[in-house]
Amino acid sequence: MSFIPPEVQDLITLVTNIALVISLFFLIYQIYLQRREMKYSTYEKLNSDFSNTAFLLVEHPELTKNVYVGENKPKNWEKYDEGKKVAYSYFDALLGLFERAYTANREIGLSKKDWNQWGNWIKELATNPIFVDIVNDDKKKLCPYFHRRDEENYQRSHEKVIFKNANT
Repeated sequence: MSFIPPEVQDLITLVTNIALVISLFFLIYQIYLQRREMKYSTYEKLNSDFSNTAFLLVEHPELTKNVYVGENKPKNWEKYDEGKKVAYSYFDALLGLFERAYTANREIGLSKKDWNQWGNWIKELATNPIFVDIVNDDKKKLCPYFHRRDEENYQRSHEKVIFKNANT
């Protein structure tokens, strides 16, 4: 025998069940966020290691003779002097940095101000022919958004130059 009327007991049961469902949903969402953060952290670590390795080509330009060979050899490599080869290696490493920024924006969302600063930097670099060479050489490896944005910026700054495959 209960001192609580059946209607109140039913209401308490309903509220308890709703609270349990909400708690379960919240727990599942927290697990989802944690897994997403772990995946991004792993990706960030791999790209950081890649960038550190790529910057070795800038610090030790003599390595480029053994790195940029065969199919890995840039299209205009023979036209570059030593300074341009170092710049190419630097821009190669920057592409990895831009890809990480793009992924960070997609995965965790950068502020609009921060994302626009990245975009402005890309706009500036897109006016450099060596940077454009590395983008074209790495076209298949780049994320579509980055490549499309780079093409738009380059076309605005160099009206006579039109990229091939602009729809990628």
